[in-house]
Amino acid sequence: MLSLFPTLFAFKFFAPTIIRLVLGILFIKIASKKWGENRGKKGFAATSEVLVNFLGGIFLFIGLYTQATVVILLLSLLITMASEWRDAAESQKQLWVLMFFSTFTLLVTGAGAFAIDLPL
Repeated sequence: MLSLFPTLFAFKFFAPTIIRLVLGILFIKIASKKWGENRGKKGFAATSEVLVNFLGGIFLFIGLYTQATVVILLLSLLITMASEWRDAAESQKQLWVLMFFSTFTLLVTGAGAFAIDLPL
């Protein structure tokens, strides 16, 4: 079947860019929310989760080491989903699944346009 808008395929290099920028902002927002929740808590797990999400969000946003960052964020998401799945609301579970597969998409497609690391 023919595409309805074939001229849009000229912009396919920008699709991962949009996904990368949105996920970067989302991971930064999650880190800031977790930082507020864990303010009184001390511990390696709470601090490392915030640090991974924050730095991962920054790296995704600027497109630095995108595929390595994606692998680390996917592991972080898997750990979060495994530890909090039973107590999470249905909307939270749906967000985790959407974030997981969107992040995985960046592993396959690369950073896209306007990134520091470009595909060779």
